[in-house]
Amino acid sequence: MRRVRVSCAATGPLEGTDLQTVPHEDNKALALLGYFEYRTTDIGPYNEACLAILTIARGDPIPAWYVTNLSVTTSAAYSAGRDWDFNKLVTAIEVERKGNDFLTIVRDPGQRKKS
Repeated sequence: MRRVRVSCAATGPLEGTDLQTVPHEDNKALALLGYFEYRTTDIGPYNEACLAILTIARGDPIPAWYVTNLSVTTSAAYSAGRDWDFNKLVTAIEVERKGNDFLTIVRDPGQRKKS
C-alpha cells in the first residue's frame, strides 16, 4: 500500500456522513490511496483499489480511516464486502511491475483496456 497526501478539503464535515475530516499540515484532510493484488483467496484472485479519508466521529477522540470508494475486479469480491456497507464497484484494475516500480490503473466501469 502506498500513502499519498493529496490536496483535499480543509477540515470539516465529510459529505453524506456524520464524520469530520481530521486536519493535517496546512489544514488539509489526509487521504490514503491503496492498491492491492490478491493472488490467492477463498473467492479467487482479484485486484482492489481504495480511497480513504482520515476522519473522526462526534464524541470519539480516536481518528479512523473512512473508505469512500472501493473498486474490485470480480463480482465475488464485490459481493464479499457488501455486508460491511463499503461503496463498492466492479471495474478493471491493472497492475504492471518493472523491478521495484509498479503502475496501477483503475478504469471507469465500462471502459475497455486499450490494446
